[in-house]
Amino acid sequence: MFISGHQISTYNSLPQNQYVHPLLKEAYKDWRKECKKRNVDLFWFDKNVHTISIGILPGNKIGYCYIHEGIIIIDYYLLLGEDPFFNTKLTLFHELGHCALNKRHTCSKLAIMNPERSSKQLPLYKMSWKFLLDDYFGYESICPEE
Repeated sequence: MFISGHQISTYNSLPQNQYVHPLLKEAYKDWRKECKKRNVDLFWFDKNVHTISIGILPGNKIGYCYIHEGIIIIDYYLLLGEDPFFNTKLTLFHELGHCALNKRHTCSKLAIMNPERSSKQLPLYKMSWKFLLDDYFGYESICPEE
């Protein structure tokens, strides 16, 4: 796969046109590092998404990708719950899956793109992280209702 010099430089540092909330930077850099390992083309994403931040979301949403506005929001309350760094990282990877990788939800299995996870599952997600990343960047099985 051909990657231009511009794309390579955006893997190693955050794009200048993007604001990433300080509490999300480490997780976001981890995601970019995983993309680089797998030669994922981020050119369109880097050009179109300008804000990755924390906010208070309506209802029971814990993250949201507003792709047409170029914004990803992770819910503030994740920072107050169980294992806040990992839960926030998992949610950010999920939303980046929608915004950058055009992924849909995966149901009825342990998966980064599964929207139905509970805080009780966090230790299992953490223990399975390497497998989950391979699955996330690999094949895609989607929810039947989508």
